[in-house]
Amino acid sequence: EGVTLSAFPESVNTGEQFIITWQVNNPQPISILHTAVHFGPESKSDISYPGFTKEFDEGSFTIPNVFTAVITAPATPGILYFRAHAVIADENVWTKERIIDIQGAPLEPFPLPEVPPEEIIPEPLPETEEVSQETQQQEISVQEVNLEQSIYPGYFSPDPLIVKKGILVKILVTTKQREHINRVSILPWVKSSDTILPGRVTIIEFTPDQAGEFMIRNIGHGFEGVLKVVE
Repeated sequence: EGVTLSAFPESVNTGEQFIITWQVNNPQPISILHTAVHFGPESKSDISYPGFTKEFDEGSFTIPNVFTAVITAPATPGILYFRAHAVIADENVWTKERIIDIQGAPLEPFPLPEVPPEEIIPEPLPETEEVSQETQQQEISVQEVNLEQSIYPGYFSPDPLIVKKGILVKILVTTKQREHINRVSILPWVKSSDTILPGRVTIIEFTPDQAGEFMIRNIGHGFEGVLKVVE
C-alpha cells in the first residue's frame, strides 16, 4: 500500500527530457484524484518543491496502477530532488526523497573552415565487377511498418510484427491511450526508443541482422509483443 518509484535516470543533461515511472498501490481497487512527481533544486522534508508533473494532477485514476511522466531537466547543472506523491482516501502519501544529477550538456564541436573539395575523376570499374540487382535493392530498401500499442489491456498490434532480415526497418509507433507516456525496447537492436507521446507518431529505426523471434517490450508497463524476422 502506498507509492513506490519504479524507474528514473541517475543523471541527465541540462535541458534534456526524461521519464519517471511510479506505482500507486492499494489493497482494493479505488479511484484517486491526484498523483504526481514533485521536484526542485533543494532538498525538502515533504512535497513542497516548486515543480510538479501535470499529467495526472487532476482527474480520476484507478489504482493499483503504474504512472509515467516526462520532466525537462533544469538549464543549469546541479542536483534535482524529487518525490512521487498521491492522495489516497484523502491521505497524502509520498516516497522517500530521491535525486538526479543534472550534468552540463556536451559542447558542440567547433566548426572547421570549409575547404573546397578537390576534383577527383573516378576510375571506371573493371568490366568484370558487377553489383547485383539484389544488393542494390537492399541498399535502397526500407521496410516501413505500423505498430499500435494499447496500455489497458497491454498489447501490441500487429503481434507478431513481421519484417525481413538485413533491410532497414522503420517502425511507426502510436498509442491508443492519450494520457500515457512511455518508451519501447526491441532487443538486441533498440535498448530504448524515444519518448512515445500521446497523439504523435514515434519512429524506431534499425536493421535486423539475424532471423528469429524477438521481444518487443513496453518499458514501464511491462507488456510484450513479438518481432518476427524472416529471411
